[in-house]
Amino acid sequence: MTVETTLAKADADLRAGRIPVARQRLRGLVGSYPADLTARRRLAEVYRLYGEPAQAGRWTYLDEDRDPAETAAFEARYANPLDRMAALAWRGPEEKAPTETARARLAEVRTAASAHLGRPVRWWNVQAARTREIGTGLLRGRRRNAALLRPHPGRPAPARPGGARRRHRRPMAALTPRPAAPALASP
Repeated sequence: MTVETTLAKADADLRAGRIPVARQRLRGLVGSYPADLTARRRLAEVYRLYGEPAQAGRWTYLDEDRDPAETAAFEARYANPLDRMAALAWRGPEEKAPTETARARLAEVRTAASAHLGRPVRWWNVQAARTREIGTGLLRGRRRNAALLRPHPGRPAPARPGGARRRHRRPMAALTPRPAAPALASP
């Protein structure tokens, strides 16, 4: 489905009052085409209908004419630059952004995240950088606990709830009775 077709379907959903469907459709579109600023603007409009200025600011963050109050709400909700970088849902280098303003804002967020972490961060490894940050104790509370439960290639699997360990079944050969050992003859 093309971008224009999806936008038309989202508009039809909004006219019919199916706001959650339109939001989901637009969110998928932004995930597939992160450089399309029109899809981001439309998604921000939907979040304005919900009364969520932080989400509206999130999706208009790359626009030239963004609302300062929505941008401030977005930056307050995602105070950690790595979280802000991940929330923008951008993939690829900043040079792929369609406008000079978007390129400058993406570079600004990436630079802040790199300074926060103390090493370079790229758009394609922001999730790995956020996972490594957990070990440094920079994430707190529920977000840290949720991140600790995510599997990581270099970390063993987390314990099951309640400390229960997974029990492995014994093979069938181990369940069959063993023949009695022959008695040893005494000399």
